[in-house]
Parts: sequence; C-alpha cells; structure tokens
Amino acid sequence: MRIAAIIICLLILGGCQHPKPPKGKLFNLEESMASASGNKEIMTEKHLVQGQDLMVECIIPSIRLSGENPAKIAVYIDGRLDGNYETAAFIVRGLSKGVHHIKLDLIKSNHKRYGITKEFYVTIQ
Repeated sequence: MRIAAIIICLLILGGCQHPKPPKGKLFNLEESMASASGNKEIMTEKHLVQGQDLMVECIIPSIRLSGENPAKIAVYIDGRLDGNYETAAFIVRGLSKGVHHIKLDLIKSNHKRYGITKEFYVTIQ
C-alpha cells in the first residue's frame, strides 16, 4: 500500500512540470504566440506620452516601410482610424484627456492587412 502511494505521488509530481525552453535560447512569449497562430512576423512597439502627444516607434523585422510598395501602419484610436503612417516612428498629436485604446495595424500598399497588430492603452492627463 505504501509503495503504491509513493508511486502515485511520483506520477502526479512528475506530470506537473512546465515545459522548459531549449538551452541557450530565451523564451519569448510573442514569438511563441505568433508561431501558434501561424503568423511568423512580429511587431514590437515602444510608446511615450508627452502632454497630449503620443510618440510611437515600431520594429517590424523583414517588412519595409519605404521603397517600392512600402507597408504602412494604420493607427486606430478608440476604434476610429486616425491615419496611416509610412515611417517606423511617428507622433500622434492632440489626444484628448482620458484613457485611449490604441491599435496599430500593419497594412500593405494596396490597403490589405498583413494580420500583424499591436494594441495598448494610454492615459492623457
């Protein structure tokens, strides 16, 4: 009886381990989410609020925002299209006071979506 209880405990404890990333490679949540969804492209963004202005910088490996048939970043504020930006860094000016939902959507030059988006909230004081 005692041996059976020990074996059951070992089986339970052995099955409760989290998968570990391969040695030498750091785990990246965004990359694993993108690979799970089938989307290999990742957009990372940094943003800063100064007064009523929002400064945004986007990093999108292997996507060009200049040259022939450049991609654009469609910026939505509270669900409404604010504009399309053709540079990786841009400023959205004159936001009203309060909390705003920002969505960045990468689009092709023909206005079709890449399916790469980033969403975040900002508070204007």
